[in-house]
Amino acid sequence: MITGQTNVSFADYCRALAGHSLVARLLAGSMILMFVYFLAGALTSLFSDDLEDILGSWAYLVLVLVVWFGPLVWSYRRLSPQQRQITYEIDSERVVMRDAIGNAVIFPWAEARSCREVSEGFSLRMTVGRRWISKHAFGPEALRELRTEIRAHLGGQARLMD
Repeated sequence: MITGQTNVSFADYCRALAGHSLVARLLAGSMILMFVYFLAGALTSLFSDDLEDILGSWAYLVLVLVVWFGPLVWSYRRLSPQQRQITYEIDSERVVMRDAIGNAVIFPWAEARSCREVSEGFSLRMTVGRRWISKHAFGPEALRELRTEIRAHLGGQARLMD
């Protein structure tokens, strides 16, 4: 059995949400485009003589930031410290993700369709949705074992960094 433990950081929380679905990634992309659009407007308004243009452009920029980051920060801060402590228990049949309170998400390897490894973790595409496994939870030996387990179950559908 491969085990690991980590405290979920805000960055991990955002990565897990962004990798969860295509809709989340499209929403994040559209928010980035909106931010760039309003930032460009705010920067060009600095050369305007009209105070209303300047304040309006910067107000839109602040509004975009609040709409974008507000719900993420609010939902992350609602997690108790015990809910941020995640323990992984991975064996040949299933992956168990458990918090310190005792809540668990259990999924069998049979539901996994593919895996993409990035520098921060593993994004497992399931029959429905995705699951994020943070690399911060594992030591070097456990990461090698985890890669072996992923390859054993997904074969060519495992895009791993070695």
